[in-house]
Amino acid sequence: MAEHRCWNCEQDVAAGEAACRNCGELVWVATKYYLLEPRGSGRFARVFRALDERANKQVALKILLSPYSRFKGECRTLARLKHPSIARYMDADRQHGLDYIVQEWVDGNSLRELFDDLNRRDAWDELTNAFAINLSLQLLDALKHAHERGVVHRDISPGNIMLEEDGAGGRRPVVVDFGLARFTDPSPGTTVTSTIGGTPGFVAPEQILECVRSIN
Repeated sequence: MAEHRCWNCEQDVAAGEAACRNCGELVWVATKYYLLEPRGSGRFARVFRALDERANKQVALKILLSPYSRFKGECRTLARLKHPSIARYMDADRQHGLDYIVQEWVDGNSLRELFDDLNRRDAWDELTNAFAINLSLQLLDALKHAHERGVVHRDISPGNIMLEEDGAGGRRPVVVDFGLARFTDPSPGTTVTSTIGGTPGFVAPEQILECVRSIN
């Protein structure tokens, strides 16, 4: 039987046992997703690199930190989208009162991490025009795909764009985190709010103006 350890304290845990008996951290989700390491967190959720033991495949597992009114909307959003530059939706459910979403695991760093590295090393000359153009074209095609299906991401920023080696010497950009997405054709019962969301410095001006008009 494969050895399983808690990602937080590295104590042994039984296969399928939800929480570590030593530190109390969540280790297994739905008895099949084994949490390997945390990869990010925000106001609403934590993201883990996890292993789907049944499929023997790594996945990205997003756990919502509290009851989240947009959970069903995010699942519905992701289910509409099938594009090589959008993280693929795989599963979603609830365990122990926590909602979670499972998506394709993108084996790479974010565009934000790339920028931070280039800035730290003062090596911006490594970012070629060809790389920037190719990246932009792929991202624009992904956003076009989403918009044609009535989905507006609303938080496109370097931290929400992952980069994965494409096997041909290039990098595939992958858009992640549709938690703030909005439908252009909301279904009956869907609440559309006017609050400002997104990464400061990357929020669309029209989104800010819309919120200001709502307040006025």
